[in-house]
Amino acid sequence: MKRSFSLFVFATLLLAVFAGAVAAAQPAQSVEARVEKILSQMTLREKLEYIGGYNSFYIRPIERLGLPEIKMSDGPVGLRQPEGA
Repeated sequence: MKRSFSLFVFATLLLAVFAGAVAAAQPAQSVEARVEKILSQMTLREKLEYIGGYNSFYIRPIERLGLPEIKMSDGPVGLRQPEGA
């Protein structure tokens, strides 16, 4: 499960990089290197919040890392806390 979670976060960040949503601090770096750098700086809470949807199909921004709010077109809205928990 941990591996699939990491792959999901990696894929989400990769999508953001390809979409031009993440400004490259060093343009010479590969996309994979930029994604790995961002992932290494994210806390577990930030990773969970980043894959959890809010506000009608948006991904939460993480301003300290330069990750903007991203609107998704369709699909699940991410992780949610079970009712009553």
